[in-house]
Amino acid sequence: MNIILKAKAYQIFIGIICIPIGILWGIQFIFIGAHQSVLRFISPVLLFSGTGLFVFWYYSIGKLAIKLGGTSSKFEVPSFKFYLFFPITYFVFMGLILVLSILFNTDFNPMYKSMLELIYPIMTPLLVTAFISTLYSMYYVSMALYTAISGTAPKSIQDHALLFIAIWTFPIGIWYLQPIINGLNQKK
Repeated sequence: MNIILKAKAYQIFIGIICIPIGILWGIQFIFIGAHQSVLRFISPVLLFSGTGLFVFWYYSIGKLAIKLGGTSSKFEVPSFKFYLFFPITYFVFMGLILVLSILFNTDFNPMYKSMLELIYPIMTPLLVTAFISTLYSMYYVSMALYTAISGTAPKSIQDHALLFIAIWTFPIGIWYLQPIINGLNQKK
């Protein structure tokens, strides 16, 4: 985890954005006219690998901020971990459903198609819960980061709104946040 905290902004950006997109474009170029099922299988894998690196970076930021005293009595660390890892389990579940629907080709298998029709109504509330969980964990990390930087708890959302927006818009926010993270990591 220390490696990702010591990394420069461009290294994080390359790992989260450039490598998965570059591999996907390379595979699409290689497999022009080939089976589209290969691309349908590889695309989610690359998406999940980039997202996994983002979540690891995000968890490292939260853990560092908490270690430097960036928690308050209103926010508990176990709830942060739950709200961070619930969307991960949801997306792994969705990825499995996507892979299974590709492998079993639901257009020609009516039994599997009826099982998917039973799962879809469950997935919508879980998606909303995963979205709310993600926003809460971003809010928590931005508050903990503000507290670790300034030494005082934020009094209003205006105090840590810039950090929240930088985390939310992570491809751009990495360039703002990572130098701050490097400074906090050196202070540790």
